[in-house]
Amino acid sequence: TYVLTADQSGVILALNRPAGITVTLPADTNTGFHCKMVVLDTFTGTWKVATESNGDLLLGGISIVSAAAKADSSHDTMTMSSDQKGRFKGGSVEFTSVAADKWLVSGVLNGGGTPVNPFTNS
Repeated sequence: TYVLTADQSGVILALNRPAGITVTLPADTNTGFHCKMVVLDTFTGTWKVATESNGDLLLGGISIVSAAAKADSSHDTMTMSSDQKGRFKGGSVEFTSVAADKWLVSGVLNGGGTPVNPFTNS
């Protein structure tokens, strides 16, 4: 269990506890607070993110990507060389250095046909 505090805005949490973790966001009196949570190890238990108060609401959405199109510990290159690899307009990708020799890649790419993994080794 980890409880974020208001002064931790901008923090990147590296989640590497496969058994599970609950992260609690700070009180909603901190407009502009933001954080990023990076999954560094596959969970076998539950990963839960809770608001500080039951009356707080989560808005927006997420994209859950199939294992067919994700990076793992052996990939160092991302190449969008076909429509199936997400090279259509409107996509976006973010790269964040999270540890020595480790980059988090997140985003949503738009493509056509059956998705193909754009992650490879150089």
